[in-house]
Amino acid sequence: YLPATNLVVDWSSFDCLDPEFKFLAMGVFYHSKGAKVLQQLVLGMSVGWDSKLGGVVRKYVSSVTVVCTNTRSSWLNLQPNGQLFYHAALVADYKLDITTGLLTTQEIASHLMMQLEKFDANIKNMIDDCKAFSCWGTVSGRNLKQIEVGQKGSFKIHSRNILNRPCPTGGEPWVVKIYPCGPCTVKSPYTYHVGEVIAPTDAKVIDKKDGSYVVKYDAPTISGRYEIHITLN
Repeated sequence: YLPATNLVVDWSSFDCLDPEFKFLAMGVFYHSKGAKVLQQLVLGMSVGWDSKLGGVVRKYVSSVTVVCTNTRSSWLNLQPNGQLFYHAALVADYKLDITTGLLTTQEIASHLMMQLEKFDANIKNMIDDCKAFSCWGTVSGRNLKQIEVGQKGSFKIHSRNILNRPCPTGGEPWVVKIYPCGPCTVKSPYTYHVGEVIAPTDAKVIDKKDGSYVVKYDAPTISGRYEIHITLN
């Protein structure tokens, strides 16, 4: 898609950062030939490029401008004149305790669809509103932060689609595993006895067929800090 429009990088926007972060932001931007920014942008913008959906993108987006922003997260903003701005939080993952402030391919595609819907309400008829987007999924339940050793726990996953709305049906292959992430014993962060690795705990995911999923698991038998990894295969 992008070769059909103008792509601009607003270098003056980098001046919003302190000097040490300004050079860091440029390094992130150029990293691996733009793998973290431009390549994600191209792939995300190319959603449905050879279909009717791609035609809507080309109709309402005439230029794309990348702007550096000194914020916690990134976002897209489509103007009525066809200018699409990608506000990229290039140094959020260095300045803040978060994984990354940049948008993935999936997030860019999703943000783009939500922006386009403001100009063309038929967008919702061109996408699969039953397909879950992992970037918007949410969880709820009391056993997400603390549980007693060896006890049975549960929580819920709530699927959301490309427009960040609840999925009306189920059928998505959510996978949940629990991994040790800190000092689980006084001897070692990852071992019980010397040489004995604490294996990840598999959880059972029950599809409720309404866009929600109940996750049931047995808490690890060794106390400590663990991470719950939730993926959509």
